[in-house]
Amino acid sequence: HSLPTGGSVSDTLTLSNTCPAPLNFSISLPVQGLEWLSVLPETGQIPANGSVSITVSFDAANIWPGNYGGEFFVLVEDSVNPSYPVPVTLEVTEPAWIDPSPLVFSDTVLVGEQSTLPLQLSNSTNLGITVSDIISTHGDFSAAPAQLTVPATGNATVQVTFSPSAPGNFNAMLKLVNDFAAGDTSYVAVEGIAKLASGITPPELPESFAVSANYPNPFNPSTTIAYQLPSSAEVRLAIYNVLGQRVRVLIDR
Repeated sequence: HSLPTGGSVSDTLTLSNTCPAPLNFSISLPVQGLEWLSVLPETGQIPANGSVSITVSFDAANIWPGNYGGEFFVLVEDSVNPSYPVPVTLEVTEPAWIDPSPLVFSDTVLVGEQSTLPLQLSNSTNLGITVSDIISTHGDFSAAPAQLTVPATGNATVQVTFSPSAPGNFNAMLKLVNDFAAGDTSYVAVEGIAKLASGITPPELPESFAVSANYPNPFNPSTTIAYQLPSSAEVRLAIYNVLGQRVRVLIDR
């Protein structure tokens, strides 16, 4: 069976007797390892050439997410086959304690400002959930507090802040490191849009390589030579005299 933590389910197991006489039975459960399993009735009688049903119940009320298994035995008063093993397995899954939908900052946020949204954590189980860290895959998103406990059958709130450092559309994942999820980490997607405030435009890159005339000219004792690059490139700037002879290399990088 597969159950979320806190869930339960029951199954029916049929015991058959092909003998002409009634057959007494009893259920043997291990002392440890199957605390999540119960079988009723624990004793009884199977009619001659008949059958009886027993109820096998799985209870994940206090079980961490993971895979569990074992077996119990049906014991009968039969000298040939006195014991019948019954294998049982249980997969306990993580309940939806975090909304799987992305946390979206629907209002555009200005660069240099910030916006905050609540992330609700809801624990429907009888086990407390400890979050030891919240890690963002993008520096413009953060969460506080980064350490908290979501109490059993209770709720907690994390404040997620979007502080864009540049305009654009941003997507990130918040990784909640916790002691509850099967992989020790739960994830929340976050999305935000940022723009520059009105009247502010980003600096424009040059469209071509160019060197400007020095200023002042003539000069004494110094002058300035400006140059521009449309992209990252190697630069070599040298001075030549009127005869075409190189006098000095100013930049070579």
